[in-house]
Amino acid sequence: MRILFCDVENEDYELSKLFKIVNEDDQLKIKEEIKLLKDVTDKFDFTYRIKRLEKWRWVRTIANIRRNSNGEEEAITSISWDITSQIELQERQKQIIEQSEHTSQMKSQFMATVSHEIRTPMSGIIGMTELLTETEMSAEQRETVQTIKICAENLLTLVNDILDYSKLEANKLELAKHSFRLIDTIKNTTDLFAYKAR
Repeated sequence: MRILFCDVENEDYELSKLFKIVNEDDQLKIKEEIKLLKDVTDKFDFTYRIKRLEKWRWVRTIANIRRNSNGEEEAITSISWDITSQIELQERQKQIIEQSEHTSQMKSQFMATVSHEIRTPMSGIIGMTELLTETEMSAEQRETVQTIKICAENLLTLVNDILDYSKLEANKLELAKHSFRLIDTIKNTTDLFAYKAR
């Protein structure tokens, strides 16, 4: 008590002295807690700020009413300790969590924006390749156009998957089952790499 509050010369400490160094925002709360202490609970556990050496320090005080054999109040006994480091650590942790959540939101928003921007030209490419297939072409040209269309559709599927990233983060992503022809999948895959292979 002597170390924490600095100006105490004995073990008894008047509340009027305490309120002189307690933060104004905490004074009313302490008075309410003390009223409950005397009228209801006989126990007090409160965290508040005091000014010590020109700096605000966080203090936790636990107190009990000491009563005589007739149940009358004699004194309040308490123990107080400096928890400034603990409060500051909690505040830093809170700031880190908030910053992390903000960064995550910005990342998701960025991915969604980019994905939407990519969808527009990809849809145009797919539409143009479909129109191109309606024109006169050789078999080799038609196969090349078909490969372009498949690549564009695969890329569009990937973009849609990115849009589902928020669902993945929330563990709400659901797998969709579709039937397919394995031979077509293998051919489409080999067609993608045929030009480089040649």
